[in-house]
Amino acid sequence: MKDVSFAVEAGQQYGKYGEEKAVITLRSLIRFIKENDHEFPIDWRDIKGRKNQRPEVQYLTPGDIETLRTTIDTDSPSGLRTRALFELLLHSGLRIGEAITLDIADIDYDKMEMHIVNCKNKVHQTVFLTDGAVAWLKKYLASRRDTEPCLFISGGGRRLLAVTARASLTKYEKMSGLKKHIHWHLLRKTFVTNLLFGGVDIKTTQHLARHTSEITTLRHYAAINHQEERLLLTNVMANV
Repeated sequence: MKDVSFAVEAGQQYGKYGEEKAVITLRSLIRFIKENDHEFPIDWRDIKGRKNQRPEVQYLTPGDIETLRTTIDTDSPSGLRTRALFELLLHSGLRIGEAITLDIADIDYDKMEMHIVNCKNKVHQTVFLTDGAVAWLKKYLASRRDTEPCLFISGGGRRLLAVTARASLTKYEKMSGLKKHIHWHLLRKTFVTNLLFGGVDIKTTQHLARHTSEITTLRHYAAINHQEERLLLTNVMANV
């Protein structure tokens, strides 16, 4: 009964992590059955599967960022909106779901802050703004001729939807020629990685990323700078 080879085989057709996801799905099903007071001969915790090695964290290098900046067409209304979103997420670490719920009134230019609702726990939080993000926000807002309170709007004049925001960025993936999957959350990982590369300590980075645990910051968001690791090692060990 604990042989999960049938689940593994069924999951193989669904890509690199298909086997692992199939076993997780089987565990979830058995757990659901047990928690709803149905008889089942084994415990869901006895179901074990092979775990894949955790993939290396991806991020955008300075060269990648510059390539995307030059690829985004800021002469079009949607391109200008995408560029404003790009700079905001890159400089603040916001999730796309948090950015599209912002209203213009949530931005405080005097204090260089914005008031958001955290996507994860729905808590109201304050996030810092940078000059780079503000410059593009103001440029985008100055181009609009509507009276909508939303910070980001769709072509139809309504609040921008997440699916539209995703499509507006991913269309530049092929145009840029970058060999990376370009998505909004990649900017959040780039934000965290740049803080760590810049010498910001892990506790401050965790706080700026609004993570509840340092483990999340390090495991899922901190990338390795392979171009610099040899130099860093040499500099540190030179004094040992």
